[in-house]
Amino acid sequence: MAKDIIESFIMGKTGDADACEDIIVASENFYAVIDGVTSKFSVKYKGKSTGRYCAEIVAEAISRFDKEIDCQGALKAINDTVKKAYEGTPITLENKMQACVIIYSKAKREVWCYGDCQLMINGEFFDHTKRIDSLMAEMRALTIMTYLNEGGEESDIYQQDIGREAILPFLKKQSLFANKDGFFGYAVIDGTGINKNLIKVYNVNDGDHVVLSSDGYPKLFKTLKESEDYLDYTLRADPLSIKENMQTKMKSKENISFDDRSYLSFIVK
Repeated sequence: MAKDIIESFIMGKTGDADACEDIIVASENFYAVIDGVTSKFSVKYKGKSTGRYCAEIVAEAISRFDKEIDCQGALKAINDTVKKAYEGTPITLENKMQACVIIYSKAKREVWCYGDCQLMINGEFFDHTKRIDSLMAEMRALTIMTYLNEGGEESDIYQQDIGREAILPFLKKQSLFANKDGFFGYAVIDGTGINKNLIKVYNVNDGDHVVLSSDGYPKLFKTLKESEDYLDYTLRADPLSIKENMQTKMKSKENISFDDRSYLSFIVK
């Protein structure tokens, strides 16, 4: 581990490293967290989920960066690499491979974010939550809470997540808003192009403490232990993910969390 890295951790929601759709990159010139988007369809690429395959492609693109590449050049290179991976097949809602990425450039002393990966600089949290995800999470929670208020049993939700079922048709069409301006527009790497209006760039200085993370943590803290402890708390206090940790999905019986998670903490030098 590089001397400037304080903590690095990655864990898939199933506990199976091969199925994890998060990837951490820690090279000589760049640090990055890549969060592959879980597909709502059954399409696979070379036996891998679209989220995992896309995350691997993004990691490969970063590994080829010139150390002086700028933000827009980097994101264009990533997008072009993903686009090429479709091998000429038209990009559809069903076959889209998608990932979010947050990158630290040592040469530029900048953090580049495209999507909903999380960032903390010197204890200050920068929120990249997608509006459309928040709405879907609220719709799922409303569906479940309505059922419970009508006398339904919480135990029933563990057998059949009626909230997830209610929002699934919208989730399958959500990428219609990918990389578009507007209230529901959001940033995601999918090979269709980069919307410069959705790029987030943060300047950092020597000595700054930076945390890069995927959105598998309900709340980001300055240390991995605090972030893990809060995740553990929400999984126990809100197992349906409809209150403290409102999400579009909950932790299933087979999984160890509601989502993959990765955490990279370092000092800028």
